[in-house]
Amino acid sequence: MRRIELQKTWHFEAARRLTGLPADHRCARLHGSSFTVEVTVEAPIDNATGWVIDFDVMERVWQPVHDQLDHRLLNDVDGLANPTTEHIALWLLQRLSFEGAKVRRVSVAELPTAKVTVYA
Repeated sequence: MRRIELQKTWHFEAARRLTGLPADHRCARLHGSSFTVEVTVEAPIDNATGWVIDFDVMERVWQPVHDQLDHRLLNDVDGLANPTTEHIALWLLQRLSFEGAKVRRVSVAELPTAKVTVYA
């Protein structure tokens, strides 16, 4: 059987202040970011539907997670006291699961040129 991966991308906007940095570091100040999240899952193709997973199912799983992050101060989100992009990716990996598919990796980009990927 071939290995098949499916990727789904979402976006959210949020504010954050990174802790543990020198006070004069620009990321230590409160700032906003536009994040892009890409989740890769692996599963066999369902013989009945011909899909790996229904994108609508992924949307339903994503929505409550999105609601916890979008237009929020990430420092106030449980588990994100120091909301680095690395910590956001790990946080998402712990919260996203899709019946019948295994999450293989979660990528979070804070800029088009800066992305973090965490592997399951």
